[in-house]
Amino acid sequence: MFLITFIIYGAGLGISACTASMAFITSSDNETLYFTSNRKGGYGEYDIYTSNRTGNGDWGPAQNLGKVVNTEFNEETPFISIDNGLLFFSSQGHYNMGGFDIFYSFIDENGIPGDPINIGYPVNTTSDDLFYVPIGNGIIGYTSKILHGGHGKKDIYRVEIFPNENTQLSAIKKSINMHDQVLNLDHNFNIQIIEKASQQIIGTIFYDKKTGKLTYTSKTGNFDLQFKEEK
Repeated sequence: MFLITFIIYGAGLGISACTASMAFITSSDNETLYFTSNRKGGYGEYDIYTSNRTGNGDWGPAQNLGKVVNTEFNEETPFISIDNGLLFFSSQGHYNMGGFDIFYSFIDENGIPGDPINIGYPVNTTSDDLFYVPIGNGIIGYTSKILHGGHGKKDIYRVEIFPNENTQLSAIKKSINMHDQVLNLDHNFNIQIIEKASQQIIGTIFYDKKTGKLTYTSKTGNFDLQFKEEK
């Protein structure tokens, strides 16, 4: 992966006019480029874009990452985890503590980002927080901050998002066997997460038919999922 800050003029990545672009980063397979740009047609000021490598080795047209990630404000400093499953970026929008906050978003197998999640305090503060550089799958990363007890102005810090050694960020990306049950998406329902070893319910996922979304983050392990439709 690499990071560059510069100005692009003329052709390239679908740019036809003088456009400021910065914070370029490639995926681990060097096939997808993530960058920010203030070009026309975005959702706000600086938006995050992607470009996929073409068959001849060039970069294809820039594609806006969409309004799930991009807001009417600035999005900057995108970084992608080594498994291409987590995008980290900074935003002045979404729900933040002030200025720029660092967020992460799950990226599915089609390259579509999920709802951004605020990385939280103490990494994010009421000041501008940018540049979370993920290591490996993104649970550990590096960032620079001005903190009491540091050695100068901005020092580099190693951050672990989930300090509990039994906790890991993960997502279900494959199909789930419903055992001939039909999941009715026209009704609200919930999914109980049951730990196989103890048979205890460790969490409940609630589906909202208005948004069509459900999310949940848990520790790693072996679980059963029990679906209950709300009448």
